[in-house]
Amino acid sequence: MLKTVYKKLPEANNRIKIRNFVIEKAKAKMSTVKHEAKIFENINYSGKNLSGREFTSCEFKNCNFTKSDLSNNNFEDCTFRNCNFSLTILRNTGLRTVKFMSCKLMGIDFSVINNFLFSVAFQDNILDYSSFFQCNMKKTNFIDCISITLTLSSNRQTQCAADTKNWR
Repeated sequence: MLKTVYKKLPEANNRIKIRNFVIEKAKAKMSTVKHEAKIFENINYSGKNLSGREFTSCEFKNCNFTKSDLSNNNFEDCTFRNCNFSLTILRNTGLRTVKFMSCKLMGIDFSVINNFLFSVAFQDNILDYSSFFQCNMKKTNFIDCISITLTLSSNRQTQCAADTKNWR
């Protein structure tokens, strides 16, 4: 913050001397951007860093998140339809009651997400080369999904439902 100080000095003619100086440098405070009950459609977030956001009851349609960094975000009661998440970073991201439908989730490391209240469902998705290592997969549904080299190894995988007859 720049402050101008006016001070009378004991000089001839009682002139006023103006002096500028910095009182305090304000630190930039990151505030969380909140979105509620919004629809995001046909947006290209490819390669962007989108952090510090909360999404509640939002729907994403035909969005491209390829190589995006979605770290430190929270998604609650959200649905993603026909979105591309290839090589997206989800470090410390909260996924609570999130549905992925007809999405491409290639090379996603779900092991680095925020596991608190982790709850996801997958329907008709491509999950090639994704990893759920050490994720709490309790009650996670995989319906009509395609995968090459999907890592699900965890000692906490109880009640993970995979409709294996429809895996390709």
